[in-house]
Order: sequence, then C-alpha cells, then structure tokens
Amino acid sequence: MKRLILVAALLLIGCGGLDGQSIHYLRESQAFQVNLTMYQRKLKEVAAVDPSRRREAAQALLAEVEGEHKKLAALEPNPKVMTVHKELDALYTTMENFIKATLTGSGDSKDPRVGQLSKEWADHLDKLNREFQRLDH
Repeated sequence: MKRLILVAALLLIGCGGLDGQSIHYLRESQAFQVNLTMYQRKLKEVAAVDPSRRREAAQALLAEVEGEHKKLAALEPNPKVMTVHKELDALYTTMENFIKATLTGSGDSKDPRVGQLSKEWADHLDKLNREFQRLDH
C-alpha cells in the first residue's frame, strides 16, 4: 500500500509535469512515506510486547513518530503539492493519536476510538493516493 504511494511519487518525478520545487518536495517526502510503513510495523510489534513493557514501548514509538512529524512539518511544499503535504501530516497525526489511544485504552480493535482512528487512517491514505493520481494527470 505504501509502496504504491512511493511508486506514484517516483513516476511523478520522472514524468516532467511538475516544477522543480514540487519535485524537490516529493523527493524529500518519500522518506516520511516509507517511515509511516515502518511505524505501522513497529506498532504491531508493540502490541506483541509483554504487557508489563508495552506502555514503555508505545511511549518510545510515540516519541519517535512525533519527532519525525516535526521534521515533516519543517518541509516547505509549494501550492502544487500542498495537498500531499497535508495528507502526510494528517497520517502522522492519526498515527500519533492511534498510539495515544492504545496508551489510554485497551488498544483493542473493538475500542470505538481505535476503530475511528483506523477509519481516519484509511481515509487519509486514500486521499493521498487520489492526490498522487491527480498530480499525474
């Protein structure tokens, strides 16, 4: 799923339809897209950690995601790729909120807050994919 986003970004960079600033932003943002996939994997690993150490592992992951989110916020997208930036920002915010929800709740998929955040994640990912498709045309 994330590979699709990365491939779309690479295709856009190669197609020549974007200006230099847009291409620069897309290149810079690739690492943040890849890191989201890594954070999803780490979140699953945190869920498998012994319950006595799970809170500590989740807090460490949250700190890592928040640090990366601050770096993303420092990027300077131009208007052509602003929607891409906003959706990446929303995905990082949703990931942070998801980790916080697992820290304060059960973390179970039956938890309404976790379910809502999962839906938000899917929605933002879909919007990001649509934005890449729009840029491609």
